[in-house]
Amino acid sequence: MPPVAIAMYLVILSKMPYGPFSIVESKELVSGYKTEHFGVWRAGISVIDGTKTFVLLYAFVAIFIGAVPFWAALIIMILILVSLSFVCAVTPMLSPFDSVTIQGLVTGLMLVYVGYLWWVMP
Repeated sequence: MPPVAIAMYLVILSKMPYGPFSIVESKELVSGYKTEHFGVWRAGISVIDGTKTFVLLYAFVAIFIGAVPFWAALIIMILILVSLSFVCAVTPMLSPFDSVTIQGLVTGLMLVYVGYLWWVMP
């Protein structure tokens, strides 16, 4: 598995609604879109959040696995979604500082990997 796939997996994980990189829920209850939007608007935001997750999952499958039939892509997307769900279930929500630190470390590792490839490739 290329390191870029791991980085994109972390990006998808950071975009999950209740993942370890999400903003702590209590802050959104005091200020944010959960207090400003209600009813139909809130339902629309929830639908868009779900659609965003599946678009990212399909992009992951299309980029790293390749052209597969739509039914196979759906099965692979569900398997990736189950793995993301387990990660979200067993990890605590990180503080904003820890979230930025982890994502910064992964970005640094990707830059080191790109530098290594640039050095090694003719």
